[in-house]
This record gives sequence, C-alpha cells and structure tokens, in this order.
Amino acid sequence: MHTETKTKGLAGVRQSTFIRKLNAFVLSPWMLGLLAALTVLTFIFSLELYYYTFVLFYGIYVTIFADDLLPLVPVFILCYVAPSMSNNPGTTADSVFYGSKGGIYILVLAAIAVAFIFARIATDKNMGFKRLFCEKRSLLWGMLALGAVYLLSGIGSKDYNKFILQNLVMSTIQFASVFLLYFLFTATVNWEKAPKDYFAWVGMFVGYTVFAELMYGCVVQGVFESGLIRKILINFGWGMQNNIGAMLAFTVPFPLYLACKSKRPGIFLILAAVLAASVFLTGSRTSMLGVILSFGVPFVIAFVKCENKRGFRITSMVFFVLCAAMLVVFWDKVMNMFSTVPSIFNPDSETGYNDSGRFKIYKNGIEIFKQNPILGGSFFSTDSKPYDHATVQAFSDFFPPRWHNTTVQILACCGTLGMIAYLWHRIDTVILFVKRANLMKTFIGIFVLTLVMMSWLDCHFFNVGPTMFYSIALAFAEKCQGPEKQPKIEEKEDDDSGVLVVVAVPKDRQDKQ
Repeated sequence: MHTETKTKGLAGVRQSTFIRKLNAFVLSPWMLGLLAALTVLTFIFSLELYYYTFVLFYGIYVTIFADDLLPLVPVFILCYVAPSMSNNPGTTADSVFYGSKGGIYILVLAAIAVAFIFARIATDKNMGFKRLFCEKRSLLWGMLALGAVYLLSGIGSKDYNKFILQNLVMSTIQFASVFLLYFLFTATVNWEKAPKDYFAWVGMFVGYTVFAELMYGCVVQGVFESGLIRKILINFGWGMQNNIGAMLAFTVPFPLYLACKSKRPGIFLILAAVLAASVFLTGSRTSMLGVILSFGVPFVIAFVKCENKRGFRITSMVFFVLCAAMLVVFWDKVMNMFSTVPSIFNPDSETGYNDSGRFKIYKNGIEIFKQNPILGGSFFSTDSKPYDHATVQAFSDFFPPRWHNTTVQILACCGTLGMIAYLWHRIDTVILFVKRANLMKTFIGIFVLTLVMMSWLDCHFFNVGPTMFYSIALAFAEKCQGPEKQPKIEEKEDDDSGVLVVVAVPKDRQDKQ
C-alpha cells in the first residue's frame, strides 16, 4: 500500500500529487492565459466586482497551497488593466470604484488578501518576517531614500498645510507602487526554482490583454471612423491613449526574449511585432518613440542570440518583406490614418506643431522648484487642472497634476533632495543590470530603460500600474537564478520506500520528449 507523502499537516498537503500538479498549472502559461482572458471579459462586460472576488480566491489558494508567492505576480498588473470604460472613475460618477457602489467592497477584498499574505509569511519557515525584513536587497536603501523624500515633499512650501493630508496619501501611494512589490517578492519567492522565463510570459500576456482591450475599444468607440485615428476616444477605465500605448510598448521585449529560447522563434517574433504595431494605433507619440527602442534593441539581440537563429532570421526576412510590401501598397491610407496625430517634429504638417502643453508645464515646474529648492512644493504644488478629460470631482481632487517629465516632477515636488534620492536609485538600477548581466536581465533592463526614457515626456514613473510592473521587474532582475523554463512534473515511485513522489523532469529529457 502506497501513500502520497509522509509529511503531515498543510506542508504534506502541498506535497500531495494533486496539489503539486495544480501548482504546476498555476505557474504555467495556460494559467496566465486564463487570467488574461478573464481580465478582458471583465473589461468588456464591466465585471470588476466579480473579477476582484475571483482574484481574491485565487490569491487565497496561492497563499495556502502554492510553494511560494510567485503565482501572485501577474494578478497585480492584470487587476490594474481590468477596469472597463463604463466604470472609468475619471469620467463616471457611478463607477464601482466609488464608495457604496463597490469601492468599500474592493477595499475589503484587498484587506482580506493582505491578511492571507501576512499569514503565509508568518507561518512559512522558508519565509517569515525575519527574512522579509532582513533579506539582502541591492536596491533597498536607494528606494527607501526615494520614499523618504516623497513623504517629506513640500515641507516649508507656502501651500503645504492646505494639501498636507492629500500629499501624504499620494506620497505613500507613489512610494508603495515602486517599493512594495519589490520588497515583498524578493523575500517570498524561492528564486533558485523560479523559472527565468516566467516574467517574460507574464509580460507578454499583459501586453495581449491590453491589445485585446484596444481592439475592442477601437470597435466600440469608433476610433477609426473615416479611416482616421481619433485618439481622444481611446480612454479606458484605467487609462487614456498614452497609458495604453505605454503598457503595450513596455511588453514588446518579452515575446522576443521567449523567441530566443524557443524552437519556434518565428511565432514569438510575430507576437512581438503585433504588439509593436498596435502601439501606433493608440496615436500616442511618446509610445511610438518608446516602441522603437523596446522592439528594435530586443530584435537585434534575438537576431544574434536566438537559439534557433535560422528559424528566427528566415521568419524575420519574410515578415519584413511582407510588411514593406503592404506599406507600399497602402501608403496613402496609412498616412491618412495618422493625419490627425499632431506632429511635434514637423511644424508644417496638417495638424501643425503641438507639444500638448509640455513646455509650458515644464517651465512652471522649474519655477516651483526655484521657490522651494530643498524639498519642492509637494505633489499638489500647482493649481492647474489635473485632467482635462476628467469630469468627476472626486477623481480630480484625489489625483494631483503630473508634470509629464520625471526630472521636472521630482524637482517640482521633492526638490534637490528628491533628485539626489532619485539619482541614487537610478544608479543602483544601472549597477543591477550591468553587474553579472545575462539574457533575462538584459531584456528586463530594456523594459526598464523604455519606461525611464518614455517618462522624460510623460508621467509613467508616477502612475501606479507601470511602477508596480517596474517594481516586480526589479525583483526578478535581482533575484531570479532559476531554470530557463518551468520544469515539467511527473510522478515516480521511490524504489526503497514505495512512496509516490513528484519530481521535476530533467531538461535533457524534456527536450527529448
């Protein structure tokens, strides 16, 4: 008579054949695809409250039965891109994200999730609060310095007392979005076993979640009416065209990383190219510039480093020849489609020179810095209207204006001390990606570089979704030393004890299978 495991209690349950197989599925691309599909359905049918309830139960399963907290990685980003157009808190006063409409319920779900995460940390001998707070982290002190100046921002400025509570709330949110997930996952994941390609799969599925939402939004909103991009209509429950284009641009490197490791790299090349092309459909000029970096550099690396170079290069040539031919045939229609997108490079274009007010707000931000050179004027240091497209007062009052440039934002809000802290953090990240560089870190570094550079013209470093994505990326770049791919799982009977155990299939056997 055989038994599945000799281990007793909850640890024994986690080692059972059924749970081991279920955990393998939870970490597989199939689960990521399921989560992505549910996110898209939520976006289309405004199922946010049901979706977040499902996510809570998924999180409870992970905190109780999973080997570590790695399977929680995708839900943070997918939850951010789930809100539907009809529940946009910036334009809809009846949005489920407000008070009794559902906001309180969502906060309760979040509180329960946090309680389960803390319970797992407290009871798991491989985690524990000692490891949580004592784990060696190369970015820790730079991040804490940045958080400190966020919280101290604006002290001594003339309007500080007027916005003190709002500023502290916003400072905390900004710091938490950069720091919290990095701090959590660096200490709650078994990084020696975590597959290096997992974050790439997460990134790709996030990209295709946003892509599916964009396609639906284009149809419903009539974005391509008369063959023109009417980008002002691209406004989802979680962001407008610049946010959508940015999230797409950020995710482009990840299918190209998977192409480097795949026997069929052409499939992933096409998946990356589709994401890159979709960026242009948003009409976001900053994103268009960003995707040149996020596609171009990874493509060159994959062209040189891909394990199946022949397959990748043949697919590349065929794909680009077809794209060039289509551009030649449909050139007039393509140019007409983009004629409504203002040109910042060509003042003589049909739409004329248009910097979207960037230079004016940069000038205002520098003036605020001059008045408050040490700690800036706080995150609420300007009286300009936060969001022209926001019609809900609660939204406009909660979110301060962004400066659409990280340097100006830091100087205006946090002053010289803020810039010192930011540069400290930025130097730490450069060292992280340069020291002991490998392919996985390089591709994550391209994502980080794309975010940083696009934030010179936009406010992505001060938006919660991109910075959560960034925070998780830094944890992977610093800690992940596991296998290149998720190991397959099979059952095996121990010859001596007769116990049925679950083992990982060696990579050489996986290749033969």
